[in-house]
Amino acid sequence: MATSPPNAPGSNRMLWLIIMALALVIVTGAAIGGTYFFMNDGDKEAAAPAHAPAVPKPAPVFVQIDPFTANLSDPRGRILYVRIAVKVDDSKAAEKLAEHMPEVRNRILMTIADTKADNLTSASGKQSLAESLQVAIARPFYEDEDAIGVQEVLFTDFIVQ
Repeated sequence: MATSPPNAPGSNRMLWLIIMALALVIVTGAAIGGTYFFMNDGDKEAAAPAHAPAVPKPAPVFVQIDPFTANLSDPRGRILYVRIAVKVDDSKAAEKLAEHMPEVRNRILMTIADTKADNLTSASGKQSLAESLQVAIARPFYEDEDAIGVQEVLFTDFIVQ
């Protein structure tokens, strides 16, 4: 009579190794899945408003000021040739500047006349002049008015001679 051979002494050990390897794979997969689920949960909330229809930003409104030449505060008689674009809040501000363009140009010339030529050779000097011009242009034209919404003064041509 033939009997089945008894289990080999190493086969029981091999079964436990396979079970432990499967358990390790399952636990690792659960950890990765849980991390993915919880980490991406916040991204869905943050991304939800992005799916809403975006309100288009209004087109910027620029007022082009004709180029002009101005004397600088310089003992050598240096001059500045400049062309300026003024970025304003809205078309109402642009219309206000256009109505008062002679006064706007005068404010620009007076501000430039107080500027030293040596200050305009660096980027920081040009930025400082742009900020001074922004303040000068934004001043109200009448005492009972609010300031004009000037966002930025941009130089489109800038030559110091």
